[in-house]
Amino acid sequence: MLEGNHHADVALSLALGSQLQRIRSTNAFHVSNQVLAPPADPIEETERIDAFWTVLVLNNNWSAIQASQSTYSTLQNSAVDTPWPIDSVHQEYIMLPVASRTTLQDFLDGRSGNAISEKALHAKSSVLFERASSIHNGDKRSILQSGAFTHLDSLIDSLQSILPSLGGTSSDRHIVTQMLLYAAMIKLHRPFFHEIERSYHKSLFAAQAIARLTRSSAVNTNQLHINPIIGVIWTLACETLMPLVISQTGNNELATSLDLLLSYMKRFSELNPLFMVARTDLRKQI
Repeated sequence: MLEGNHHADVALSLALGSQLQRIRSTNAFHVSNQVLAPPADPIEETERIDAFWTVLVLNNNWSAIQASQSTYSTLQNSAVDTPWPIDSVHQEYIMLPVASRTTLQDFLDGRSGNAISEKALHAKSSVLFERASSIHNGDKRSILQSGAFTHLDSLIDSLQSILPSLGGTSSDRHIVTQMLLYAAMIKLHRPFFHEIERSYHKSLFAAQAIARLTRSSAVNTNQLHINPIIGVIWTLACETLMPLVISQTGNNELATSLDLLLSYMKRFSELNPLFMVARTDLRKQI
C-alpha cells in the first residue's frame, strides 16, 4: 500500500512538473514557460491529456482509499486547465477547446460543460469519489451548514443522470465509472446514515446498485477485467449492507446482495492481494 501510494505521488509530481495540467491553457505565464516541447501532432497531444487525467484518477483513488491528503488540495495551487480527455483522436480531436481554463474547478462549481467522453466521465466520477471521501475530514455539523454536502450530492446526482445506460457491450471503464459514482454516494451519505433519512436511503440504494452492476457485468472471473478500485467499492457496499442484514433478519434481498459481493471478493482475493486484505477485514466484521 505504501509503495503504491508513493508511486502515485511521484507520478502526480512528474505530471505537474511537466505542466501537463496546463495543456491548451489560456494562462499567459504558463504558455510562455512551457517545460515540454509542443506536441508533434494531435496524437501526441491527446496522449499528454490522457496521461494527466490517468494520473489524477490514480491519485484520486489512493486519496480516497487511504484517507490521505486530498489530491484536490495539491492542485489548488496549480489550477487544472487541461481539457477533459477524449475517446477518439480521429473523431473527437476537433471538439477539444482551442483555449482551456479552470477545467477541474468549473466542474466542481457545477459548470461541467459538454465533455461526456467515456474517459471524461470516468475522470469526473473519480474526482467526486475523492471529494466525497475527503469532505468528512472536518466537523459533520459544519459540513451540513456550509452547503458543501448538498452541493456535492447534487454533483453526484447530475453526473449520474447523464451516464449512458449499461448494455451488453459496455466497456470495463464504463462499469467502473458507474460503480465509482455509487461509491461516492456511499462515502458522502454513510456518515449520516443514522441521522438523515435521505442519507440512509441513498446509501442503501447505492450499495444495492453496486451489487446489481456486479451481477450483470461479471458472471465469472474471466468476464471482467478487474480494476483494483472495485475491491474498495465492493468493500464499501458490504460495509453498508452488513449491519442492515444483521438487524433486519429475514430481508432476503439485502442478504442476497451481500452474499453476492462477498462471493466475488473471495474469487478475486485469490488473484489480487488488495482484495485479500479487504476480504479479511470484512470477515472480522461479520
